[in-house]
Amino acid sequence: MTGFTFAVDPVFGEVNMNTELWNKCVEYHGHVCGGIALGYMAALYAGELLDIKNGDDIHILAATAKCPVDAFPVILECSRENGRLEIDDRGEMEFKVENRTSGKSVVLMARPKPEGGEKGKDYWLSRSFEELFEVK
Repeated sequence: MTGFTFAVDPVFGEVNMNTELWNKCVEYHGHVCGGIALGYMAALYAGELLDIKNGDDIHILAATAKCPVDAFPVILECSRENGRLEIDDRGEMEFKVENRTSGKSVVLMARPKPEGGEKGKDYWLSRSFEELFEVK
């Protein structure tokens, strides 16, 4: 796993973002949008929940083929090319992440973004993981 230094400050609840990792995701994806921000947060949250370390055998099943998927190759080193990223495009923002090294897995389902308020990436990058995702 590359550069997992993102966290929500436990005292102040502020997001401490790894700018270098974010920029790598944007470069890989090709543009800044809410979708890549959602994927960035999902990949980081999965890394935290599963205590993913460099060298772990990670596999992802994404229920969408849209923008969020592009964060996973950058952050968790899972891609279609290496056979560790599968897509079952059901149009849902749901990601099953398995750490085959530890035998643990998690399913993250993005909670619906409220109407109005912050747009796109600003919304996804300014909330805690728990606010953004339901964990199954």
